[in-house]
Amino acid sequence: MRSLRVRLRIALILVVVAAVGGIAWFSTRVATSEFQGYVDARGMMRDRRFQGFLTMHHSSYGDWDSVQQALEQIEELTGERVVLAEPFGLILADSEGEMIGQTVGRAWGPPDAIITDRGLPVGGVYINPPGGSEGSTADETIVATVNRGLLLIAIVAGVVAVLLALGVSRRIFSPVEALTTAVRRMEEGDLSQRVDIDSKDEIGELGRAFNSMADRLARAEELRRNMVTDVAHELRTPLTNIRGYLEALREGVIEPEPRIVESLHEEALLLNHLVDDLQELSLAEAGQLRLERQPVALADIVLQAVKAASPRAEAGEVDLRVDVPDDLPLVEVDARRVGQVLRNLLDNG
Repeated sequence: MRSLRVRLRIALILVVVAAVGGIAWFSTRVATSEFQGYVDARGMMRDRRFQGFLTMHHSSYGDWDSVQQALEQIEELTGERVVLAEPFGLILADSEGEMIGQTVGRAWGPPDAIITDRGLPVGGVYINPPGGSEGSTADETIVATVNRGLLLIAIVAGVVAVLLALGVSRRIFSPVEALTTAVRRMEEGDLSQRVDIDSKDEIGELGRAFNSMADRLARAEELRRNMVTDVAHELRTPLTNIRGYLEALREGVIEPEPRIVESLHEEALLLNHLVDDLQELSLAEAGQLRLERQPVALADIVLQAVKAASPRAEAGEVDLRVDVPDDLPLVEVDARRVGQVLRNLLDNG
C-alpha cells in the first residue's frame, strides 16, 4: 500500500509541474505575441520608408532603370531582401540579383508596399519573399532564444519548487511517521512510547494528545498490576487463617470450640467481603474508594484482629498480647478496612 507521504509528494510534484508548465506555456505565448506585434509594427514602418524612398526614386528618374543599385544598397543597410515587381508580376529588380525577369510566385501574396506615380501603380515591393534568404530569420532566432530562455527558467523554477515541496512534505510527515511508529510499538505492548513534537500546529496538538493518552494507558496498566497484587495479598490473609485453624483442628492442637467456629465464620465473611471489594479495589487505586466511616472503639478492632490471628500464632508458637489503653476515645473510621490492615500486619509479622 502506497504511503501517505509518497502520495502527497506525487500530488505536490504534479501540481508544481502543471503550474510551472502552464506558466511557461503562457509566458512563451505572450512573449511570442508581443514580439510579433513589435515586428509587425517595425515592418509597417519599414514598408512605409521603402515605399517613400522608391516613390521618390521613380519620380526622380521617371522609370526603374537604376533601381537595382538602390535595392542592393537597401539590403546592405538593413540586411533584408527587397524585390520590386511590375503591377502585372514581372520582377524588375532584386537586391540579391537572382530573380530579375522572373514572375512573382503565387505563394508570395500581395506586395508589402505599392509604389504609385500620379495616382497610378507602377510597382510592388516584396520584403523577404518566400524562397530567398529571409531577413526575418533574425527575428525568428530572437523569438526562439527568448522561448528557450523562458523554458530554461521554468525548468529551474520547477526543480526548485519540487525540492521545496519535498522538504516541506518531509517536515510535515516526520512527526506523523514518529507518531505512527510509536502507535505500532504501543500496539505491541510497549506503553513507554512517547513522541517529541514541539510544533504549535495541529500535528503538535496530536503529539501532545498521544503522549497524554500514553500516560493514562501506562497509569491504567500500573493500576491493574497493583490491583492484582493487592487482591492476591488480601485473599491470602483470610485463607491462611482458615487453613491454620483447620490444620490445628485436624492435628488436635485446638478443640472445635464455638469461638473457633465463630472465627472461621468471620474469616469466611471476610473472604466474601474481599470478593465484593475486587471492583472497589480498582477505585481505591484511583483514589475513589468509598469508606463507611462511623465512631468505633479501636480496642474492639484490635481484639478481633488478634483473635483471628491467634490460631496461626499458636501453631507457630508465637505469643500474641494486646496492650490497648481502656480510655481511648471513639474514632471515626471504617472498621472493616482498619481490621483488614491490622490482620495483614499480623499475618506479615
